[in-house]
Amino acid sequence: PHPRQGRVCGPLPEASIDQRGVLCLHGLTGSPDELTPLSEALSSSGFLVRTPLLSGHGHDVATLAKTTRKDWIASADAALSALVAECGGPVAIVGMSAGGLIAMQLTLARPKDVRALVLLSTPVKLSIPASTEIRLALMLPPMLRPHALTEIRKLHGPNVNDPTFASGLRSLRAYPIQALGELLRLMSDVRPRLAEIAQPVMIAHGELDATVKRAQIDVLAAALTKAARVERLSLPQSAHLVAIDRDRDLLSTRVISFLQSV
Repeated sequence: PHPRQGRVCGPLPEASIDQRGVLCLHGLTGSPDELTPLSEALSSSGFLVRTPLLSGHGHDVATLAKTTRKDWIASADAALSALVAECGGPVAIVGMSAGGLIAMQLTLARPKDVRALVLLSTPVKLSIPASTEIRLALMLPPMLRPHALTEIRKLHGPNVNDPTFASGLRSLRAYPIQALGELLRLMSDVRPRLAEIAQPVMIAHGELDATVKRAQIDVLAAALTKAARVERLSLPQSAHLVAIDRDRDLLSTRVISFLQSV
């Protein structure tokens, strides 16, 4: 697909009343590519799948730096509205990393439109050193901020254990510090309200994840006290981008089974 477009899985129906829909949201600096195996498996299983490209993504680091969490949420919200209209009722949302935070934000804002949540490698807070580094950098005016503090480069590329999909992945080479500040704010928006989420939730995490540690996933799961059910999936051979990593087939199977049951 064109870099400005999200990937579309499944035919566009004339009237899809009560068809099961799934909205797939990629992570910060990423693209729908990081969800391709899962979105295609869902589509093949009969789900109507939409994977929008979030605002500011698919271009370059400077473009992303000009957007805020409200822009990302707005683009996801528009995609949710379109999919709910197509399906004639509530849909599931799959969120990858920051996409999981956006998925929860949408669920809190529009609970009647969300049937279930699948959260992949989703953090609810960063480590103290990481968050402190971001906040200190943001205290400097942009004009006085040295280049080393304007972005955090991905020195080793995407955090994935299997290079099969990584080579062709549309993903920015660095995290803009402005976007990381917005990520911290998004976490702060969502974290106090986790107990309000009532939908069934599946949480998947790669044991080799260098970005989101297991302890963060435990905090997320423990905070979902009102969820109809919380299902956990640990993926032993996967790093952060679990949908394209070595356990991707297992992940797809379990996600499909979960969504068929809710």
